[in-house]
Amino acid sequence: MDTEIILKILFYILLLDSLIANLIAWRGQDWYSVKLPSLSKYLPITKAWAGWYLILVIFIGVLIFFN
Repeated sequence: MDTEIILKILFYILLLDSLIANLIAWRGQDWYSVKLPSLSKYLPITKAWAGWYLILVIFIGVLIFFN
């Protein structure tokens, strides 16, 4: 497989993950705390963290697609 194809697949996986993290941070924090209490205690999802994660993934996508 070509390296560029692998990078694009990894980018789309990261993009999907960051979008889900943002959905949980902005809309589903109560659900996250109730359904996964032990995980939410040690790994809280904050809006700032999710936003920076999305920005970083978009930056990586720009580097991959416009290189």
